[in-house]
Amino acid sequence: MPFATAYYKAVMKAVFQDQAIVNILWYRPGLNFDLTGLGDGGTTVLAGLVKDNVWPKLKALMNTTFTMEEVVAYHYDQSLHLSTQLPGAVPVGETGARGTGNGNGGPAPCAILRFNLAPTSVLDNFFPPKRGYLAVGPLDDDEVTDDGHVNTTSGSYNAEWGNLADAVSSNLVSIVPPLEFVPIRIQTKKIAGLITLRGHADIVSAVVRSRASFRRSRLPEV
Repeated sequence: MPFATAYYKAVMKAVFQDQAIVNILWYRPGLNFDLTGLGDGGTTVLAGLVKDNVWPKLKALMNTTFTMEEVVAYHYDQSLHLSTQLPGAVPVGETGARGTGNGNGGPAPCAILRFNLAPTSVLDNFFPPKRGYLAVGPLDDDEVTDDGHVNTTSGSYNAEWGNLADAVSSNLVSIVPPLEFVPIRIQTKKIAGLITLRGHADIVSAVVRSRASFRRSRLPEV
């Protein structure tokens, strides 16, 4: 089936030095099961799963001046129109766990997690994305080498980056109620101000690009 029965957007809302940091994760229901009968369409469950499974892995890489405020999840129909289901908001109110940080020399760098997507055929006017990424930052100086590469080797960084990559590319499963959310990336088009879904592709895995990004526009992902 080229289109899912529903789509979910999980928004991780954080703040760093009075600047909003927003990271967005997309999911589809596992087994293409429509969850709209839950009243909120499963948005509160998803927000809680992101808080419990993704945030702890990100927290390990952020310093204490970075605060994750909340996770908000939204439910969309199979045409990517925001449904009447209520958003699910789960407060977090926690800072990063990497001490006070050692600052950065200039624009705050970030790491790019590149998604490897499952191959999908073009069916029924279905145009899946071929690539996707997630910007993670801001990073401290010791998280970036002198030649501009993301530090994934010294100390505990190798395990921490691997844990985060696994968290954003793995299915999120709730035991009660029994729900599953599959991570995806989506492809859209905009005509006369209206955003329309072109297709989606499941995320197979994620890897950290070797070079850090120093473009401010990539600090929050929107």
